[in-house]
Amino acid sequence: METQILQNRNAQVDIAKGIGIFFVIIGHLITYGHPIFRWIFSFHMPLFFFLSGYVFKYDSEQLGRGVLKTLCSLLTPYFLMCLFGLAVTILASKTIIPGWHINSLKDVIFQVFYFVQPECLHVGQVWFLFCLAMVQVLFLLLKNLKVSERMEILFVILSFSLSIGLSCIYMKIGGRQIMNHSIPRPPFKLDTAFMGLVFFYLGNKDCEKQISASFNSKPLYKKGLVLLLLLCVNLIYVIMLNDTVNLANNWYKNTVFFALSSITGVYFIFLFSSMVKHSKILEFYGKNSLPIFAFHSMFLTAYAALLTKILKHPVYCMNNIPLYLCFLGMFFVAVLSLPIPFIYKHTIGLVVKLAKKRILTKYTI
Repeated sequence: METQILQNRNAQVDIAKGIGIFFVIIGHLITYGHPIFRWIFSFHMPLFFFLSGYVFKYDSEQLGRGVLKTLCSLLTPYFLMCLFGLAVTILASKTIIPGWHINSLKDVIFQVFYFVQPECLHVGQVWFLFCLAMVQVLFLLLKNLKVSERMEILFVILSFSLSIGLSCIYMKIGGRQIMNHSIPRPPFKLDTAFMGLVFFYLGNKDCEKQISASFNSKPLYKKGLVLLLLLCVNLIYVIMLNDTVNLANNWYKNTVFFALSSITGVYFIFLFSSMVKHSKILEFYGKNSLPIFAFHSMFLTAYAALLTKILKHPVYCMNNIPLYLCFLGMFFVAVLSLPIPFIYKHTIGLVVKLAKKRILTKYTI
C-alpha cells in the first residue's frame, strides 16, 4: 500500500511537471503582457520550485556532504549546458544563423557566472538550475539548524521578505545612477532564490504532512469546486488586480497579490494533476523536463525564424506571434524536443552521474 502511494505521488509530480513544461514553452512564445502570458508567469516557475521541494528528501546527513551533493547535481549540468550553448552559438553564427553572435567574452562571463542567465548562449533558462542549487543549500542550512517548525516558518517568512525587499529596491532605485554607478542585482540570483525557498519549503511540507493527499479522497464534485475556487482566485489576482510578474527577474509588483496568485496557481496545477490518472505523454515530458527546459529556447528561435520566412515579415518570440501560432509553436517545439532526453542522458547526464559518484566517494569530513 505504501509503495502504491509513493508511485501515485511520483506520477502526480511528473504529470504536474509535464503540464508545467508546456506552459513554459508557450509562455516564451506569447506576447509579453498578454493576459495568458500574465497568467502563466504567475505560477509556472513557483510550480517547479514547489515540485522540487515536494520530492526532496532530507536525510540528516552531514551538512557539507549534502551541500556538495546538491552543487554537484545541479551546477555540473548548468555549466555543461552553458558550454554546449556556447559551442552551438558560435557554430550557428558562422553558418545558418548570422544573428547568433556573442558581443564579448566579458558579456558571457557576467551572464554565466554573475547573473546566471546566459541568454547570449541561447540557454538562458538554465538559470533555474543554479537558482535551485542556491535554494537547496538554503534549505539544508535551515534544516541543519534543527530548530522548531515555528522557527523554520519564521526563517521562510524572512526569506520571502528579503526577496521582496530586494525587488522593491531594484525596481525603484536600480534603474537610476547612484554615485555614477547603477545598482546591480545580487549575484547568483540570490534574490530569486530567497523567493524560491518559500515555494520549495511549501512543497516539502506538503509532502511531509500529506496536505494535498486529502484531496484525492474527496468526491468528484468537491474536487471540482476546490479547483474552480483556486482558479478563480488565481485569475482575479492575476488578470484584474496585479500586473506581469517574473520570478527569474525577482519582479512581483503587488506582494500580496503575487503570493495569492502564485500559491493558488501552483495548487490548481498540482491538484489537477492528481486527477489525471494516466498520461504517458505528460509523464514523459515531466520526467524529462530538465533538458527540455534548458534547450527549448533554441527551438523557439528556429520556430520564429521559420515564421519570418513564411509570413514575410520579422517575427520574434514574446513579441508579435499571433496566439494561434503560439499554440502551434508549442507543439512544434514539443515534437522537436523528443530526442533531447535521450541525447542528454548519454552525454551531459552521464558526465553528471560520473562526476557526482567520483566526488562523493572521495569526500569525507
